[in-house]
Amino acid sequence: MLLYVLKRILLYVPTILVVCIVIFYLSRQNSELIIDQMLENEGMTDQSFGGDDYRREYEAKVKFLHLDYPLFYWQIVPSNYPRNLNTYIWKEDISLARQLAQQSYDSEDISNYMAEINKLKKRIDHDVLPNDWSDLKLVKSRINNLSEADPLENVINALSSNQKSIVLPRLDFFGTKNQFHFWLSNLMKGEFGTSSLDNQRVLLKLQKALPWTLFISVFALFFTILISIPLGVFLSTSKYKYVDHLGSILSYGIYSIPTFWLATILVVFFTNSNYSPYLNIFPSIGVDIKSIGKTNFEYLVSNWTKLILPIFCLTFHSMSYLAMQTKRSMMNQLTMNYIQTLKVTGMKSNWIHWKHALKNAMIPIITVIVASLPSLIAGSVIMEVIFNIPGMGRLIYDSILGSDWNVVYVVVLMIALLSWLSYLIGDILYAFINPKIRFDS
Repeated sequence: MLLYVLKRILLYVPTILVVCIVIFYLSRQNSELIIDQMLENEGMTDQSFGGDDYRREYEAKVKFLHLDYPLFYWQIVPSNYPRNLNTYIWKEDISLARQLAQQSYDSEDISNYMAEINKLKKRIDHDVLPNDWSDLKLVKSRINNLSEADPLENVINALSSNQKSIVLPRLDFFGTKNQFHFWLSNLMKGEFGTSSLDNQRVLLKLQKALPWTLFISVFALFFTILISIPLGVFLSTSKYKYVDHLGSILSYGIYSIPTFWLATILVVFFTNSNYSPYLNIFPSIGVDIKSIGKTNFEYLVSNWTKLILPIFCLTFHSMSYLAMQTKRSMMNQLTMNYIQTLKVTGMKSNWIHWKHALKNAMIPIITVIVASLPSLIAGSVIMEVIFNIPGMGRLIYDSILGSDWNVVYVVVLMIALLSWLSYLIGDILYAFINPKIRFDS
């Protein structure tokens, strides 16, 4: 069994690696915005801090976060491209270098051109200089009468003369000195960076939010299994057809009810006395997390009554689908020859159904249960927003509204890892229930 589990874990490693790569590349699409937000939290903006001073702080932050490194271990680019565009650091410089490279100018000439532009900006008022430095003809016409711009004009002539007509692809290797390696190393150490909104550690936010989501999801899954499997067995073995038909209609009806609508109805009618004092059964939405010195477990215990409704909503929606799947799987087993043989031997029906038929019917049921946990975690986003619960769903919702992308991508990664863990548990349960299932078979 241990060897089987290890092989299953190794089989999932490529999937996890692909998920990490995708999330990493998504996180790098907003790196400029994240740095601007971090500087703004420190009281520095482009308008209030001054252009040159802000640029120095921006470049220092880029180097601190290693965003001046290449993105990945290797890259395939046109042969005229600079080896690493991120060395230009400043966002406008990177954009300009990319535009010039796309016009087939040589990388060394691009570097000289960028250096001369920065020198010229320090000597001459910016109002005299062109706004678009990628149009070399326009730049040359604007600086034609400026004696200070003679070195830049020479570089422009070199750029134009060395413009390539044919550009071939080039493969570059960077070793471990790249952004992905640094990001993955920090990830494995549990260092997820800081929030761009309040500079809090992302790990600290996750530690506060994760227990709420896991508590709701695990208990919802527990009650779903506790209700659905006996209900599915009962419907599949009922002697009365009207019970089977009624159960199927109710199950499909319950499954078709949107969880957000059900949650809203429960909040409106059963958490206050606006419609009737007899309907004010459950406490109002929101949890008490203002007490100082309590652990996460103590917060959960003290607010357990406020978690009843979100758990009920998730359970109510999931149990109907699982009950119908259990019914179908059981009905398939009850038509097998071994069931008829057991009946001939005089074994009691309940013993046949629960001991033999259900055990063999568990493989598709486990598949549904394993798939339910990621969907419950995803469904908790809606539940936590409606019931104002400070879990991962609420955290990712608030982070998206506040453009706190550091937190968003880490939460997405955690949800992906929890989904992977649920499927791994499913594989282990397969082998536990049916010993014939092995990795090598």
